[in-house]
Amino acid sequence: MSNHRNLIITICAAVFVLVLSMIIAFSAFPAQAAVDPVVLRIVLWDYEKNIYDQRIIEAFERDNPDIRIDVISFPAEYYINSLMTLMDTHMPADIIYVNQQQTNFPPLAERDILLGLDDFISANEIDLSCYPDLGAFRDRQTGELLALPYRKDKLHLFYNRSLFDAAGMPYPHDGITWYEFASIAEELHERLAEQGSDDYGALFTLNDWRLIHMFNGGYFDYLSDSADGIYSGLLLMGGLEASGSVPIASDLERLGVSQRYFELGQFGMFVHGTWYTHYLYHDTEDGVIGFEWGFTSCPVWEKGETNDDAWMDCLSILKSSEHQEEAFRFVQYATGPEGAAIMAREHMMPAYSDDSISGIFAMLEQAGSLPPGQFETSFDTPSAMLSPVESDLVAEFSSIFSEAKLDLITGEEMIQKMHDARAKALDNSP
Repeated sequence: MSNHRNLIITICAAVFVLVLSMIIAFSAFPAQAAVDPVVLRIVLWDYEKNIYDQRIIEAFERDNPDIRIDVISFPAEYYINSLMTLMDTHMPADIIYVNQQQTNFPPLAERDILLGLDDFISANEIDLSCYPDLGAFRDRQTGELLALPYRKDKLHLFYNRSLFDAAGMPYPHDGITWYEFASIAEELHERLAEQGSDDYGALFTLNDWRLIHMFNGGYFDYLSDSADGIYSGLLLMGGLEASGSVPIASDLERLGVSQRYFELGQFGMFVHGTWYTHYLYHDTEDGVIGFEWGFTSCPVWEKGETNDDAWMDCLSILKSSEHQEEAFRFVQYATGPEGAAIMAREHMMPAYSDDSISGIFAMLEQAGSLPPGQFETSFDTPSAMLSPVESDLVAEFSSIFSEAKLDLITGEEMIQKMHDARAKALDNSP
């Protein structure tokens, strides 16, 4: 028994010595320091509401574990002002999202804070032919590309199927004219009123520069285009207000109405941008919307015309970023095939397009969640970045149109004020 106990003690001692020697041996090697991921600070708008943004960032972090994304989010209503304030205070950020390349991008480019991307694009052999015309994102002096487009948008006519069904009327079809739009809105309002409903035939909530482009029938050149279409649109809106077929513009202004007002279910038709489909689909899934809806192309003035006015939102890297290589990896991912595929599946229109993205849209069309051809159309975008003179005119024309829309000036006074503003701008331009 004593010999047996001694054997056990001997074995335990040997095991102890072996384990101790292994610990000492491993401790002789320097410990491998854990590498912290690079943190990129990205400024986005309405991140909490934009599921496509969230899913792109989740996918990027999964595919790039050495990088972590820290989002700075501002509400859509105050986004550009908040972004400008952030730039003024020099708070650290790496990437910024810029909405509306026609109005908001040029002032940022003029500040000389955006990193040129040409070297990164060449080094990564990025095929720029997969994007629409990028002229609006090139530096006016050097031609250097200062951003890659993230998403693109056009105007569409959304409609409340449930209201049309209740009124016994057919849904709006592709290619209707503005005159047909007005007639449909008035008839729908009248039929619903006969049933004791106070619902409206249509709703306008677009901001003023988009209303200008909408009624122009396409991209509006502020230096040369006639304002006839804008004047006709103003008269059309006024006529619909007078018949009670749409809410009064000044009432909407006072209430601070946003795009989601349509989701109340009290409006038959609503012209808005492609991005709105994303909200409608998710709000329908979440039970927020209690009616059936659809969408088709934006109305035009003449049969056979199309309104191909489009605008792109982009991602830019700040020159002050301490992580420019990693920042470009994210921009390339979000604006390239990976991000575009996620965005397309979310019923958004990515700026990047190739056969795989067309295939996703075709799949959604076959499933009945996209009307045929609405996301695969031609696009009319500026071929160059707006000059400071043009940017100023965008703001001035928008203000003038707003005055007329709110009945503060007449349509004739609007035309004259726009003419005078253009003449003054051209006289003062270098």
